[in-house]
Amino acid sequence: MVFSQGAIIIADDPFGNNPKRPYLILSNDHVPFHGQEYVAAVITTTARTEAVELTANRLERGQLPRTSYVSPWSVLTLKD
Repeated sequence: MVFSQGAIIIADDPFGNNPKRPYLILSNDHVPFHGQEYVAAVITTTARTEAVELTANRLERGQLPRTSYVSPWSVLTLKD
């Protein structure tokens, strides 16, 4: 499955004690390996000054179970 920029996906959590966590896809089809690798930012429930809150009006469809934030300093590459 190919993910678009701005999609929120669930993938393995290399940072914490949970087996899975949500991520915001940052990359798009203009970067190498689109559809195979994705640059993504961690989504967390921890509010920090620099984090961007994901409010209901920012989501095109679906919802997250709790108030969540994108952590711009926690960026990683996810393999499809």
